[in-house]
Amino acid sequence: MGDRRVLLTGAAGLIGSSVQDQWDINGTTLVPVHRSETDLLAPGMAARLIEKELPAAVIHLAWCGASTAGNREATENAEWLRASLEIKSACETLGAELYLTGSSLEVAASQGDAYTEAKRRLYAASLDDISGRKVTWLRPYYVFDPAQDSLRVVKAARAARGTGEPVRLMTPFAQHDFVHVQDVASAIVAAVRHRLLGVVEIGSGHLHSVSELVERMGAEWTQATERLEETHAAHVADVAPLRSTGWRPLATSAFFSD
Repeated sequence: MGDRRVLLTGAAGLIGSSVQDQWDINGTTLVPVHRSETDLLAPGMAARLIEKELPAAVIHLAWCGASTAGNREATENAEWLRASLEIKSACETLGAELYLTGSSLEVAASQGDAYTEAKRRLYAASLDDISGRKVTWLRPYYVFDPAQDSLRVVKAARAARGTGEPVRLMTPFAQHDFVHVQDVASAIVAAVRHRLLGVVEIGSGHLHSVSELVERMGAEWTQATERLEETHAAHVADVAPLRSTGWRPLATSAFFSD
């Protein structure tokens, strides 16, 4: 018998590229799907791809890029919801394992933008299978990469280091479960290796403030005169299922302890 084929959508993205770098599951062949080659938003394309590749599992990371301007209100979110449901249906038909990706804002925010609402609708449509432990719902928290424009505040901090100007923060003391992209990728690899089912939250399990993140990046900050009220309470990821596999958020811990 040949290796198990695992399809990875969003392979060129922030998380997808790191998953490829860390993939080390024996007996598997990771098949990256790049948007430049396969447009999953074209009607029927997702189903045709799965029918062609016949994967044993699909890790679905593709969506609007988090660092792309206007991504949270883009109409493309609705298109990704449709494509994701198409992938889910094709996996059910084939009997392939499916790893969908959500967001911490599904549980944290009382009201959501187009991105959050599309993720919530995908979660609702998949809830029976998630609860029945037939589908894995990966829920990354605040994913960052200090070397890339991975979050708006990270982009601002990177720019500030070059200009010497402080970053203007409207919510400097807001706390989030920030998690390094390398830890997110290793968590996804662990989830697939150990076939974790249901909801798998991915974070560090600790809260850090926005200002601390900026300071750790070597940038200065100042509080903006226009302040925003927090719209949701601080939550930490429940990483117990991941820890049971031996996974640890090593890159995040190193970043905040240096």
